[in-house]
Amino acid sequence: MRLEKYRHIMILNALCKADAALTAEELSELTKSSLRTIKSDIVELNPLCKEEGFSIRSYKAKGYQIEVHDEKEYKRDCFRIAQKTKRNSTQKKASEPYWIGGQIVK
Repeated sequence: MRLEKYRHIMILNALCKADAALTAEELSELTKSSLRTIKSDIVELNPLCKEEGFSIRSYKAKGYQIEVHDEKEYKRDCFRIAQKTKRNSTQKKASEPYWIGGQIVK
């Protein structure tokens, strides 16, 4: 999965770790972005996620949650996303390349 923005990684990491749905407000606070940006990011991320065996579902009055279609692919990508988030928590440089799903991303 090619992720263009660190914010996308943060969103997916939060959703992968969550036991329940996360609201746009919660994701907005986490990423320090507007609600509109979060909603646009979800729309942008969903086609990429579906290629990897999962999707981001929206539940009215509850928020967003991961729906798994291919458990193996999902676990692999969540692990890589978590590793990327952990590495970048101390160095948030947008120009620094990183690996997600076997592809280098800048």
